[in-house]
Amino acid sequence: MEYSDDEEDRLSYLPDNVRDHILYFLDTKHCVQTSVLSTKWRSLWKHVTHLQFDADSFPTYPDFTTFLKQALDTFGDGTDSPRVAKLTYKDRELWRLDHLRQLDLVMQYVDSRRHIRHICVHGGGSEEEEEMLRFSSLVAAFLDSDLGTLELGLVRFRSGNDWRGFRILENLVLEGCSFDWEWHDEGFDFFDDKFPCLKNLVLSGCDLVRSGRRTWFRVSGPQLVNLEISGTLNLAGVTVEIDAPNLESFSLVLLSNVPKFSQVSLPSLDRAYVGSRFAPHSGEETRTTVAANLVDLFRGLHNVRSLRLDYHITEV
Repeated sequence: MEYSDDEEDRLSYLPDNVRDHILYFLDTKHCVQTSVLSTKWRSLWKHVTHLQFDADSFPTYPDFTTFLKQALDTFGDGTDSPRVAKLTYKDRELWRLDHLRQLDLVMQYVDSRRHIRHICVHGGGSEEEEEMLRFSSLVAAFLDSDLGTLELGLVRFRSGNDWRGFRILENLVLEGCSFDWEWHDEGFDFFDDKFPCLKNLVLSGCDLVRSGRRTWFRVSGPQLVNLEISGTLNLAGVTVEIDAPNLESFSLVLLSNVPKFSQVSLPSLDRAYVGSRFAPHSGEETRTTVAANLVDLFRGLHNVRSLRLDYHITEV
C-alpha cells in the first residue's frame, strides 16, 4: 500500500510521548508493522520498552517462532538497542514441551538483560486433561533473577516448588492459577520467608485449595502493603489467616463461599473493599454462615479508615 505525503507527515510528526504511549500497549508484531507507516518510524523499534509476544497473533505456530527469534536478535546488545523494561509472553499451549523451549529462549534473553524487571507469562490448557503450565517448568529461568514484578496466568503450583529466584520481588500477580499440595500438607503460608521484599500481592481467579485437603491458608508479611483477592475457588471449610502489620490496602471479592477468618491482624489498614457476587437464591443456612464468617473478618478490619461493602444477599 502506498501513502501520500500528507498521510505520512501526520504520522511522522506525532509527539514522541504519544508515540511511546501507543507502543507500550501494542504487541511487538504490531509495532513492527507500524514501523513501515512512516519513513521516520523505520527505527520505531528503538523506542519500544515493552516486548509483547502472543502466539495467537500468528496464523501458525512456526510463523510465531520465526518472528520470535528474529525479534530477539533485533533487540540485541547493539548500541542502538532499546532499553526494554517489561516483557510479556502468551501461549495457550505453553504446557507443551516444544512450546516451553521457545519460552526458554525468551528467558535467556531476559537473563542477559538485567534492566528487564517486569515479566508476564500466560500459559494455558485444560485442567481436566492436566494440560496446564507447571511452575516447576519456569523455576530455572527465574533463579537469581532481578525481577521486581512477576505476573503469571494459568500456572499450576505444587508443594516443594523452588522460590529462590524471587528474593527481591516486590509485586506478584497470579491470575487463574491453581495450588496443588501433598496429602500431608494441612495448610499453606503464602509467604513463609519466600518473598522477603514483596509489597503487592494479587490473587485473581485462583484455585487456592485444588487438592481439597488443606484446612488453612495464610498470608503474612511485615513488608506487604497491598493485598487483593478476587474470584478464588474452593474456599468452603478453609480457615484464612491474614497477618500484615503494614498493610494499607485490602480488597476481597468472593464469588462463592466465604471462608472462615480465624485471624486478621491489619493495624495499619487505610482502605478496604469487601464484596460478594453470590447468587440471590442462596439458602438461609448459607446466609447465616456467610454472615458469621464476615463478622470474623470485620473484627480484623475494625480500625480501617475507609471501608466499602458490596453484598448481594447478606445483611450484616
